[in-house]
Amino acid sequence: MTAQSTPINEEILLKQTGLLGFFAGSIILLPVISDILKSTSLGGESLITAKVLIFLALFIGLIVSLVKQIKAGKKVDSKNYWFSNFEDEFFNHINEKAYKYSWTMSLTTLIVFSLYGSSITNEAASVNQVCQAIIGVMLFSFGLTILIKLRGNND
Repeated sequence: MTAQSTPINEEILLKQTGLLGFFAGSIILLPVISDILKSTSLGGESLITAKVLIFLALFIGLIVSLVKQIKAGKKVDSKNYWFSNFEDEFFNHINEKAYKYSWTMSLTTLIVFSLYGSSITNEAASVNQVCQAIIGVMLFSFGLTILIKLRGNND
């Protein structure tokens, strides 16, 4: 027997998906931003403690949102859960907007690194850094778009 999708359950699932994307993207972007700061005067050994604390906070947020997302996923139809398809048109619209924005931001990141990678990091950006930046921006922009659009729903 599959769970019945309701707008409230779908909203909770969408919010947790947004939080999950936000935290995962932030964790992936942390080393990229750290490498960029390292090449400027803002970087240094004094930021190591701050980076560790930020990472721990983001990691705890990631685990909490993952558990809540799994719980929320059990309350909606499994096909809708796995294919990220919502019965409520507004939530489906928000989800599609988030996909479009994350695609645009990922492509923009790729263009910026391909044109200005060496001036951003003071050396040629490695394939690993570019991949981390693209994946991090993709997840971060996906999650942030969902959270911003849902916040507008509650006002």
